[in-house]
Amino acid sequence: MLRIRNLCCLPMALICVIAMYGTTYGADGSKFFSPEAWRQAAEATDDWSREAMVSQLETANQLSGMDRTKVIALLGTPGYAARRFSMGVGSLGHYDMYRLSTKNDRAYVIVYDASDKVTNERIETQACACPLCTADAPAISDAGFRTTLLKEEDVRQNRNVTIAAFEALVGKPGTHSSKTDMAGAQLWVNYTDVWRVAGKDHDFLLAEGKHQAKDWSSDTFGEGLVSAYAFITLTPECAGT
Repeated sequence: MLRIRNLCCLPMALICVIAMYGTTYGADGSKFFSPEAWRQAAEATDDWSREAMVSQLETANQLSGMDRTKVIALLGTPGYAARRFSMGVGSLGHYDMYRLSTKNDRAYVIVYDASDKVTNERIETQACACPLCTADAPAISDAGFRTTLLKEEDVRQNRNVTIAAFEALVGKPGTHSSKTDMAGAQLWVNYTDVWRVAGKDHDFLLAEGKHQAKDWSSDTFGEGLVSAYAFITLTPECAGT
């Protein structure tokens, strides 16, 4: 695909066309990117899409290494934002998703490092959503758990924190779930523990880990090690889908 890096090389008439269509909303939500077009695409038609804008976004902006605040200035608040932490490592930065269409079958994903600089961006075949983040999850105090987890050295630096120990820090058990999949020719159980933030309909805490399926028992869920956890915030366009 041809990528135009420098507008000064273009005829003035073509520059004017790009500027004009950057704020024009067609049936596909506009093929031309501008912050205004991106934000307003969902209001343009009942069957909207901003997927065609992604290549224009990448052409006009050097996203690699860009600070998250600048990305948000371009694209607005992500529909799914996860501030991630790894046991024994600490902060991993953010993992953000933007909804791309009415169908919500593909999402624009942006990955940031611990300094919140873009390391990767791509379109993925998945919904902008958090299926595990539901109103049924046990409610916890925002001030309590967030302060505890961010200051607790054992949680941030220790690779051997169990689900039970993590729940003790949070103050109560979360919603347990697990699924199995193959990785490295072995069958693994991927397990999660989820809480919702009281008074904030779309804020959640999620802890996760994995264990070889041959040694796994749901009766000993609490003994599983937490490999990572995340503070998740959803916007209405990606909540409950």
